[in-house]
Amino acid sequence: MMGDRFWWREGMQYRDLAKRLRDMARKCTLPNPQQELLDLAQRYESRANDMDRSAAFVRAKFGPAHR
Repeated sequence: MMGDRFWWREGMQYRDLAKRLRDMARKCTLPNPQQELLDLAQRYESRANDMDRSAAFVRAKFGPAHR
């Protein structure tokens, strides 16, 4: 398990937000707000992937972080 102080570096908060937005969109009956929620969730997922790639690059280049 990752240390609490580094949870944000891996994009976990964006994945959590994306999941919550998708859950809200599933409950929404109006088409336009539903699509906006799904689009926002997709942007959060994309940001999480970017953060993961960046963190992996830093770890590969400089090694694991010291506590």
